[in-house]
Amino acid sequence: MAIATAAIGYTVNFVDTHRKAQIEKVDRQIEKLYGPLYAYSTASHRAWYDLRRVTDRGTYFFDSEDKHMPSAELVEVWRRWMRTVFMPLNLKIEAAIVDNAQLLDGNRIYPCFVDLVSHVESYKATLASWKDTDDLTDSKRRTKAANTAVIEYPRDLESCIENRLQASLKRRKELERSWTGLFQGEPESSVPEPCKCKNKDPNLSNIVE
Repeated sequence: MAIATAAIGYTVNFVDTHRKAQIEKVDRQIEKLYGPLYAYSTASHRAWYDLRRVTDRGTYFFDSEDKHMPSAELVEVWRRWMRTVFMPLNLKIEAAIVDNAQLLDGNRIYPCFVDLVSHVESYKATLASWKDTDDLTDSKRRTKAANTAVIEYPRDLESCIENRLQASLKRRKELERSWTGLFQGEPESSVPEPCKCKNKDPNLSNIVE
């Protein structure tokens, strides 16, 4: 009986310790990764609508064939917003992913996140080409290629982030409720559909539609 009691006690402590470790990991995911990502992507989404509202450019700022190029004044507005609003948010999203990659489910970066990092890095080259002396009345300076990233923004990024945040919140609730939460996690081999980023909008260069 003494041996059985000790064995049961050891098992209980072992399982409870493992459960607490899992809760701590999920808490870090929410605090360091998915929570900040959701806040930054939501802010970027809102800023995009604000830019459309003040410029009245419709769904797209630049069209893929440059048939309706924005005026020099609008391109100047675009570049100002990109430098001061969108790129800082993009860099925060990139940093949250890169600096906390160890917290990703399955210890791998989702294709959607890879696309985002590639997009941000390619936009750095675009911004580096902009000069304060650029003559924006020159049509060559007002094209989509001259003002957007070569690698497009992943259209499903917000859906992926929200999916992962909600999954983490659900996982924490299950773990806190009982030990059975240890056996209710999502398979690490599965990748949520939004995180695969199969569908990209060719006209969407830097922000969520």
